Amino acid sequence: DGHWFLWDRFYESTNDELDTSGMRLHVGSHREHEAHGVLHQQDSVRLKRGKFAYVTLMCEDEWLTQMRVLTYSWKRTKSPFPLIIMTLPWVKDDSVIEELKSYGAVIKPVPYLNVPFKRANGKSISFEKACRYSKLHLWDLTEYDRVVYLDPLLLIVQNIDELFQYDAAFSGVKVVGDDFNTGLFVTVPSKDIYKDMLVKYPQSPPEHRGEQGFLNWFFSKHDTRVISARYNTVIRQKVPFF
Repeated sequence: DGHWFLWDRFYESTNDELDTSGMRLHVGSHREHEAHGVLHQQDSVRLKRGKFAYVTLMCEDEWLTQMRVLTYSWKRTKSPFPLIIMTLPWVKDDSVIEELKSYGAVIKPVPYLNVPFKRANGKSISFEKACRYSKLHLWDLTEYDRVVYLDPLLLIVQNIDELFQYDAAFSGVKVVGDDFNTGLFVTVPSKDIYKDMLVKYPQSPPEHRGEQGFLNWFFSKHDTRVISARYNTVIRQKVPFF
């Protein structure tokens, strides 16, 4: 359930700059019209003064390949804002850490947030899904005025610094239904919100036992804003280069 459709073509390019001129986008959602501009150059936005950063989460060493893709795509945008990779204790290989640093990423180790519940059938949820709760640590990054969270499976196809203009408590894409997709969102780090989350996430309603459900439930009483689906669209059909 990846988000951007460039993934399986990424390593086939031998050039530093990927040619996206021949690509088409097919989206199966009620916001399809918003996604049509995904490869179009966005109007430049003058950001107010502030300290901004991109943030992602790496749960284990095996995620290195997708982190290479995300990190390299961020670097190609020439954004002046850093990419922070929060790493869990299962990222143990020093060579992995050094490689990601060599791409320009900032490594920030964070503890694993335990998920104290199981599926309805009594089985534990998979590590890949459980570890995503640890993204809540980004609200502790209060040295930044605003951050854009990027799912490790994303690939950035053009500069998206304009996202930092969104100053609501939570801004994201609503691709399906009326819930925010938490693969990409903009938020304001806050010690108070961070502390509140750590208390409430184990107590969220049973139907929201998943980090995306929890974040939608938690921010339902906060200031939120919807951003265009062109920034984070689940692709139903892949179309090759022409």
